[in-house]
Amino acid sequence: MHTKLGMIALSSFAIAAACLGGAFALGADKFKDSISFGDFDSPRCDLSLTGQQATRSLAWDNSDTAGVAVPANIHYRRGQGSQVVVTGDSALVPHVEV
Repeated sequence: MHTKLGMIALSSFAIAAACLGGAFALGADKFKDSISFGDFDSPRCDLSLTGQQATRSLAWDNSDTAGVAVPANIHYRRGQGSQVVVTGDSALVPHVEV
């Protein structure tokens, strides 16, 4: 009884592995596009950090919420006026948008 059950399990595993391998071989490009592992596959720009600090002021519409889609440390400090001040490496600051 145990031998038959073991053979069924082993052959089922082999068939499943063959089917998944065939599906991946036939549609690997579609499979890759359907799974996301974070932003690792996002387009990147080739920037070299300069080590020099830069500051940029951007217009703000005084809305109540803001979304941050930049891998960075964000520090919020309430101030006067309707501007967002971005401070960071001079190679990266020009790429920030509001």
